[in-house]
Amino acid sequence: MIKSMTGYGKGEADYEGRRFVVELRSINHRYCDVSIRLPRRYAALEGEIKKTVAGAISRGKLDVTLTMEGSEGTALGLEVNTLLADSYYSALCTLQDRLGLTGGITVRDISSIPDIIIMKEEPLDIKRYWPFIEAATNKGLEALDDMKRAEGAALTGDVFGRLEQIDRAIDDVGERAPAVVASYKDRLAERIRSMGYEPDQGRLVQEVACFADRCDISEEIVRLKSHLGQFKAIAVSPEPSGRKLDFLIQEINREVNTIGSKGNDAIISQKVVDLKAELEKIREQIQNIE
Repeated sequence: MIKSMTGYGKGEADYEGRRFVVELRSINHRYCDVSIRLPRRYAALEGEIKKTVAGAISRGKLDVTLTMEGSEGTALGLEVNTLLADSYYSALCTLQDRLGLTGGITVRDISSIPDIIIMKEEPLDIKRYWPFIEAATNKGLEALDDMKRAEGAALTGDVFGRLEQIDRAIDDVGERAPAVVASYKDRLAERIRSMGYEPDQGRLVQEVACFADRCDISEEIVRLKSHLGQFKAIAVSPEPSGRKLDFLIQEINREVNTIGSKGNDAIISQKVVDLKAELEKIREQIQNIE
């Protein structure tokens, strides 16, 4: 099934006065790239969240943000890191003496240094909160998937419409191919007559047969039809299809190029140009497919 790589999802879960909110934003990316932002006290859950998210997407750049609303727990007071304060004070005194600076070192100077005064908080039982954070993550993934499927449906309509145009153009090329050989035979016979000779039918047939073999595109048309059928089957399968479709569109383009080089006809050449234009538009759409 075609799903877009672009989308947004949000999930929430409540527990003991806390509300866990998980937001997911996805954009195009060749591989699966997951970035997670968490509150400092929940950093230990990064691995679990990444495992949950990575199991739900096949490719795309996904930004996951966890926020917590409500009571964060009871503060147990302030604590002074005296060892760190002593070290800073000693270093500042040494610097003052070395540079010949005047003035005293104040409490404000020391207390403004990070981690000198810290707030003690009650221990956080991460394992107890994980089931609810996981639930919020899964809800966000479901919402994200709904949006990606909706955009994928629009992509499917556009891509399948272009495939139908390609299919019709291939039929036109196949119908035109015999006329190319017939036209070559007539031109060759006329050229011989213009030189004052009557064409030798045996030699003429031999030359036309060689030309027909050089410009025969029947195998390419059969493969193109097969590729189009595979493309549609992959697009509606439940598995992620972006990488497979990307590969298949390259194969289709290769067959079209071969037809262009073997066609030896202005009408076929124009059809090839039209085919390549439609294929390029499909290729651009595939870059958005998971």
